[in-house]
Amino acid sequence: MTEEFRVPEAARSCWLALEKGTSAPTEIDVRLRDVRLQPIARLSVLQRYRLDPIPPSLEAVGGVHPRIDLNDRRIAQLRKAVATSHQALWKKVRAQADRPVRSGPPSYVKDDGHSGDEQLWQREVGNTLPLLAMAYVVTGEKPYLEAARQWALASCNYKTWGLGRIDGMDLAAGHQLYGLGLVYDWCNRDLDAEARQTIRRTLIERSSAMYRAAATGSAWWNRSFLSLVTRHPPLPPDSMAADY
Repeated sequence: MTEEFRVPEAARSCWLALEKGTSAPTEIDVRLRDVRLQPIARLSVLQRYRLDPIPPSLEAVGGVHPRIDLNDRRIAQLRKAVATSHQALWKKVRAQADRPVRSGPPSYVKDDGHSGDEQLWQREVGNTLPLLAMAYVVTGEKPYLEAARQWALASCNYKTWGLGRIDGMDLAAGHQLYGLGLVYDWCNRDLDAEARQTIRRTLIERSSAMYRAAATGSAWWNRSFLSLVTRHPPLPPDSMAADY
């Protein structure tokens, strides 16, 4: 049996943990023999998910925005719907979007007193981003765009998305990656170049770390069925350098 894993450059020792896969009491019979550690040039497990070549259907939408859940035709439909069939729903959504416009994004704190190492307070940052992006897409009003920009850049600039080993691998990361992805896609045309590049760079760096965690099994959720989208992302890190 061979397993690959990544260690920090400064590491001089490591420990081996066996995950039993259940919270219930259990008994196992384990025998370890001839355990060897050796350096490798790269993680070959990552090659399993490399899209080479990129499928034509994905290649066709390279650089096209918006394309995640919304496109220009769908946006036009939504703008008509909020004045008629979706008017009551839109009133609630707009009221929700107005609150973060007024408050601005929260400043980074390492420990807010109740979120623990997961830094769960960052989940609401991720949850707010699609709300602001949707409000801008529907109305075209600049305060929503500016708020989406401010909240997105605040997220990008947080020192950590979780503490210690789970930095970038748990709920804080999942919520923020989703929110940043929608802001980048839905507001792409109207974001200033600096903000667009900062968000894009963060998406590449942070999603690559989560991708490696899923592909190598170093995250606890890599076999959770509801994490399949994260576990098998459509674009490996190298491909994400292109504007997809």
